[in-house]
Amino acid sequence: MFLPGNQPSAMKITILLLLTGLASCRPAIRNNDYLVSFNDTITDQYGYKDSNGDIAIPLGKYERCFTDTFKTYAIVVKPNGGFIAIDRQENVLYGIFQYDNGPDYPSEGLFRILENNKIGFADSITGKIVIKPQFDCAWPFENGVAKVSNDCKTQMEGEHSIWLSDHWFYIDKTGIKVAAFLLKHPLLTWMRKSPVEIGCMLESEFSFKDPVFNCDYKGYINKGDPIKNNVEYYEGITFPLSLVPKIHPSIKILNLEFEHGNLREIFIEFKDSLLKSKIAEIFDLPTERTSFPDNIIDIGYGENISASNKPIDPKFTKWLIIYGFDHIGAGEVGNH
Repeated sequence: MFLPGNQPSAMKITILLLLTGLASCRPAIRNNDYLVSFNDTITDQYGYKDSNGDIAIPLGKYERCFTDTFKTYAIVVKPNGGFIAIDRQENVLYGIFQYDNGPDYPSEGLFRILENNKIGFADSITGKIVIKPQFDCAWPFENGVAKVSNDCKTQMEGEHSIWLSDHWFYIDKTGIKVAAFLLKHPLLTWMRKSPVEIGCMLESEFSFKDPVFNCDYKGYINKGDPIKNNVEYYEGITFPLSLVPKIHPSIKILNLEFEHGNLREIFIEFKDSLLKSKIAEIFDLPTERTSFPDNIIDIGYGENISASNKPIDPKFTKWLIIYGFDHIGAGEVGNH
């Protein structure tokens, strides 16, 4: 005997079969599910086959397929031209920024994308948008930052074009503006400032309040002596490690050395070796001694003796040292 409700009706079976059939029509993407590009060398047409060798995207639907293994997204060329990214359902995700004659290349895991003539960045592994298109000009990421502008123009130089702007700034890989602090407080302007001036600067910009050298300290005068009171003579603020990445993400260590109430030396160690010319660009440093401002006596770059990604080359370094004035210690005083 069958109890009511224990035996499915014919109508329930029909609905279940219909739902099962509909579900089977949806493309499911498994971990081992992917498409592989192929082309006809005679017609020079491109398409994609699945892992079983069956054609998933027929030849000629796209002018060219730049992604060899199509897992979550692929970069292709539209029939009427233009680089685009598509998902597995062939929805257009976004346009791809053109570099030379091809799609933009990944740099530090990100590549440039286009929407409404604005440039953003997408993850090279997943294809997901990381920084939404919002910039008029944007360079690839390098050392954790990208140089961008919302006020630029294109100028032709022979067969190539260059971007010109008076309002470049840097962003990190989350799209947050970095080095804005340096635009407001260029590194060279720190030299010969008092510990209170440096501390107040950090407090105003980052809400970091040093327990001693802060904006509340009025009328600071250093009364130290290199012989009789050298502790006070060399007193100063220690740059907070938590704020170092906010100055620039390429910096690993930033040390300040004070002498008689003034910043005498800035020492910077980078996470990895950089081109000296790149360091000069980041920190807006003069390359000729004749261009040094009055508060600078020397700018030095350490020898490139250790690097994980860059060759040992005199053009590269991991260190930067800026001097505001000559050191006058107890030995120098005793000789006078």
